[in-house]
Amino acid sequence: MDAMTHRTARSDVLVPLFIAQVPQRTLARKGLNPSHWEQILRQLFKVRVDESSVLDTFISLEQYRQLLLLGKMAFGEGALVQWWSADLQLMQLGPIGLAVTSAGTVEESINVLSRFVPVVYPPMQLNVRTNERDCIVTFDIVHAMPEVENIVVEITMLTALKIFLNLDIPAKDIRIRLQHEAKLEDSHYLENFGRAPTFRQSSNTITIPSRYLRQGNRDASPLVFRQAIRDCQALQEKLISLSSLGTRTYQILLDCARSGTHLSLEEVADRLAMSTRTLIRRLQTEGSSFRDIQSDVRLGLAMEYLEGTDRPIKRIGHDAGFTSLSSFSRAFRKRTGLSPSEYRQQNGRTD
Repeated sequence: MDAMTHRTARSDVLVPLFIAQVPQRTLARKGLNPSHWEQILRQLFKVRVDESSVLDTFISLEQYRQLLLLGKMAFGEGALVQWWSADLQLMQLGPIGLAVTSAGTVEESINVLSRFVPVVYPPMQLNVRTNERDCIVTFDIVHAMPEVENIVVEITMLTALKIFLNLDIPAKDIRIRLQHEAKLEDSHYLENFGRAPTFRQSSNTITIPSRYLRQGNRDASPLVFRQAIRDCQALQEKLISLSSLGTRTYQILLDCARSGTHLSLEEVADRLAMSTRTLIRRLQTEGSSFRDIQSDVRLGLAMEYLEGTDRPIKRIGHDAGFTSLSSFSRAFRKRTGLSPSEYRQQNGRTD
C-alpha cells in the first residue's frame, strides 16, 4: 500500500461550495451538465445547490477531496487539470474572484490572493516575497489531500496564472514552477496560457517582475472591490464561527510551526483567550485532545518536508517539533508504517 494512503483530509475543515464547482464546459466534454454535478452533491453530501447561498454553504475538505477523486476517475488526472484550468472563469471564484479582478493594481490583487486564498481554499497557503527584481508567490499545501495533491496545486497555480494574465502581465514575463511531474504536454499550456511551467522543481512558485506591481488594472472598480472585500471578510468570519475548536487549535499550531515556533498547551490556550483546563475540556467534548492535534501538525509537516525538501531527516524532525530523532522515528512509523527515510524514498522529490 502506498504510504500516502495513511494521510487523510481533515473532515473538520470547511470549503465554500462555490470552489468545488466544475466549469460547465468541462462537464460538457464528458456529456454531462450542471445537473449531474448537483445530483452528486445531493446524493453524497446532502447539499442542495438550488437552496444554497454563496456565503453560507460549505462542504468538508474531505468531501471536496472526494469530488476531486470522482473527477480524476471520470476524466483522468491530466485531462481534469487540462480542462478545468482552461475552462474556469474567474467569476466562478466567488467574492475573491471579484476582488482580484476589480482591484486597482496588480499589487492589490496579489495581496487579496495571499490574504483570502487560505480562507476560500484551505488546502493552500500563499507566501509573497518581493525584491527589486521579482515578486515571487509560493504555493504550499497546508492540509493533506491524499491522491489529489498534485491536482490541487496545479489547478490553484494555473488559476493564479490566469489572474495575472487577466491583469495584462505578458505571459513571457511570468515564470511558473511546479514540484511534481508533468502530466500534460507543453502545447496545452502554450495554447491556453501562453506559457508552460517547468516541473520537478524545489518549490511551487509563480514569479513576475516587480515592475508590474504598480501597474493599473483596466477592470478596476473601487465600488465592486470594496463590496467584494466585505464579502470575503464575511466569508472568513462565517468559517471561523463554524470551525471547531480543534480546527482553530490546529491552525494556530501549524501557522506558528511553519515560522519555527512550537507552542505549548498554555500558549495556545492564551491565544484562544481561555484557560488550559477549558481548552482541554472543550477539545474532549469534540472527541479530540491537544496532544493528538499537536501530533497531527508535527507529522503533517514532517511528511511535507520529506516530500518536498532535501533537508536531513534529523533536521526535519527538529523543524517539525520533535525533541529527538528517536521520538520522531517512532511516531512516524506508528502513523505511516514506514521510517522517515523509507517514506522519502517512496514519496520524495526525484530531482
